[in-house]
Amino acid sequence: MSSDTGYPQAEREQLDDLGATLRSVLESSRSDFYRKHFAGLEFLSGFPKTLAQWRGLPFLSKQEISDTPLWDRTFAPKDQVHAIRFTAGTSGKRSLFTPRRSFGQYGRAAALAGARRMLAFVNAIYMSEASRRELGIAILNCNYPDTPETYTLASTLAKQFHADSLLTFPSTAIELAPYLAESGALSAIRTLEFTGERCSPAQEKALRQLYGDPILVQNYSASEWNGTFGESCTYAIKEGLMSFHVEQEFFFSEFIDPDTLEPADPHRGPAELVISSLTSDQPFPIIRYRTGDLLSVEGTHCPCGDPTPRFIKTARVDADRTRLFSMEFSADAIERALDACPDVAPEDFEAHYIERQKNNIYEHGLKLFVMPRTSDLDLVRTARWLEEHMRVSTASTYAEGVRDGLLLPLQVAILRKPTRSALGKRIRLIKTQE
Repeated sequence: MSSDTGYPQAEREQLDDLGATLRSVLESSRSDFYRKHFAGLEFLSGFPKTLAQWRGLPFLSKQEISDTPLWDRTFAPKDQVHAIRFTAGTSGKRSLFTPRRSFGQYGRAAALAGARRMLAFVNAIYMSEASRRELGIAILNCNYPDTPETYTLASTLAKQFHADSLLTFPSTAIELAPYLAESGALSAIRTLEFTGERCSPAQEKALRQLYGDPILVQNYSASEWNGTFGESCTYAIKEGLMSFHVEQEFFFSEFIDPDTLEPADPHRGPAELVISSLTSDQPFPIIRYRTGDLLSVEGTHCPCGDPTPRFIKTARVDADRTRLFSMEFSADAIERALDACPDVAPEDFEAHYIERQKNNIYEHGLKLFVMPRTSDLDLVRTARWLEEHMRVSTASTYAEGVRDGLLLPLQVAILRKPTRSALGKRIRLIKTQE
């Protein structure tokens, strides 16, 4: 199979499945969510006949989902819902549910890697009891820890629970490690499964050092949809790669340029994933859902045997990159500069994009909050070093922007306490006005 995007396009069977899912949700008596979403559109018999027809449908947004009450977007009968959960990770309505049948549940890849007693720090969706029994994993669910006291309690529980794995965010695993060491539970943790927050290269390096080269598993999911789209495969787990496959049995993938919304090829660079359900028996079938995640192909033909490419998540469209005057910069660009700087630790930082008005002229700049490696960090010297090494765009560095009078000189300060979202994810880029 081939397509104009370079990514395998839907075969006739997949187009038939997409059309069947679309008809099912439009005819459902349980919800009028999609009838409102597609108001004014007419669908011919056998739609879609081509991928181009499918691309003519409107995108589904995160905000549209979160603004709709739970039962107005639930296609599963209530007697098939296992439990109601809550998350602070989705704006607006925050009720979520765990269905009796689900796809790619958390922990499947971790179980493959040998996890059996998992301490979960994800304040959103957890595996159903049936899935846990099927996988043979015992899971202790903990509220998200955000203070030294809760880290201490969680580490004590990990010791008592004989935990051998964690399900959490990368930044949480880094912060929790010293407390696990103090309780004597650190050496027992051999598997780390991540969800929600992307594990950056610098975080991965730090985690391997802190946990003695553990098995790392990447889970790819969305709390607003209440499920997973993919997980690390046997090859990725064996080779220590933070990549995953999208589950082609249940989901159809498209890729777009987030700025133009035109089809894009993830083989050629990061592109936003748009995903659609291939079955209608999911609690909330999704149709052309913009995930907001930028994915790149890490391996086109994976040795694990999965016919789909193996992807790596590079950034969030609206969280890991922004424009600084006429140039664009990303969290990755900052991290690469920090990684090359001998004076700071690259795995934890915070970037404040500053905009201020002076004499009716807008000035733009960046202030980095960093973790020093030594107590005598020279902030000014470090700032000038980072200016010269941090690429703001493919053609220039931050220092060149300062020399051209487009940017304020880079500022550097000490990171005292990491800023977090309501769900507890680390916030790395923050826009502020002065």
